[in-house]
Amino acid sequence: IWTDDTDAAVDDILQLGEVQLVRGSVVPEFVPVMYQDDLLQCGYYGRPLCATQYNRFGAAVAVSMTSAKFFAALNPPMRGTPSVVTPDVSKLALNGVADVNFSSWAIDAGATSHVSLHMNITVASGLTAGQMYMTSSTDTKPIFLECEL
Repeated sequence: IWTDDTDAAVDDILQLGEVQLVRGSVVPEFVPVMYQDDLLQCGYYGRPLCATQYNRFGAAVAVSMTSAKFFAALNPPMRGTPSVVTPDVSKLALNGVADVNFSSWAIDAGATSHVSLHMNITVASGLTAGQMYMTSSTDTKPIFLECEL
């Protein structure tokens, strides 16, 4: 491993490759980890989108009087495309001049991925197309994103 001569001196250059740190008294065979596999290990299996009561958790844009689109960037990414666990959808609201409670919301499967969440929101009425609304929850339980294990 010494590159410039056969003895070890202060001015010698040491080049190392394919090294791993192992805890314990037994050293397994070196197996290189692919970058994609290492990055995947960093992805979330689950994370709260809205963790506490009265928490605003993003913005939505109204596309009609009764529907809006919600987007959230997932950083760091999830391990896969998440599903959303919502304890009580009636406790979610779009906050504008007056709060408008959700009737329903669902994942836009064609636009959602491990790095971004897109939701379609439906309300009874009261939205102005093109207007941005803050989204909030009055539920004491979190809205949770999860990936199948």
